[in-house]
Amino acid sequence: MARDTALFESAEADPTAPPVFRLYTWSPPAISFGYHQVIEDEIDVDAAQARGFDIVRRPTGGRAILHHQELTYAVVAPLDDPRFGGRLHESHARISEVFRRALNSLGVPAVMAAAAGATIDDSPVEPGDSGVSAPCFAAATRTELVVNGRKILGSAQRRGSRAFLQHGSLLLAEGHLALVDCLKLPEAARERWRRRLAATTTTLGQELKRVPELEELVRAVGNSFRNEFGS
Repeated sequence: MARDTALFESAEADPTAPPVFRLYTWSPPAISFGYHQVIEDEIDVDAAQARGFDIVRRPTGGRAILHHQELTYAVVAPLDDPRFGGRLHESHARISEVFRRALNSLGVPAVMAAAAGATIDDSPVEPGDSGVSAPCFAAATRTELVVNGRKILGSAQRRGSRAFLQHGSLLLAEGHLALVDCLKLPEAARERWRRRLAATTTTLGQELKRVPELEELVRAVGNSFRNEFGS
């Protein structure tokens, strides 16, 4: 993500910089927390380190994510690039459309959450559980992708004066569920949060009964990106 930050800062400094689209995975797994989150309030650092997870701050907003068994993407582009629509909602939707088409080509019937009637839900699992923010994948915003109402692609965007950076995570398998073990939660609440996260998410492995090879997945996303943006 340091490279994504550098690309964003470069695009902010040079409005003629071309758009950049990156795909990557994580080794070791890492917990990233949003630009405005306070790590001491959210993450049990000792628990994360005991499991071998790195901890990083994202330059984008949003809530905590465990990057484990997922494909991460980053898009950096000028704010006025007409291919991305200009406004936050429009650019978010254009990028989500790339992944929707890619997943559909693999046989996964993903749609944007707004089309499925999914809504944002930031409420605690039960009153008094904790002041910790719900994990990113516990709820879907309008242009994120869901399958049968369960989130499979989460995204967040940061906009500067000249450019934007959008990050997203496509769930391949169920490694993201281990995030619950690293949140500052009362033990009695932990299992409830685990069930909630499992109930609100799905993965490529669950939908296809297999986890696609990385090469197959990157090819599908790359083809969709070229079809959407013509480059």
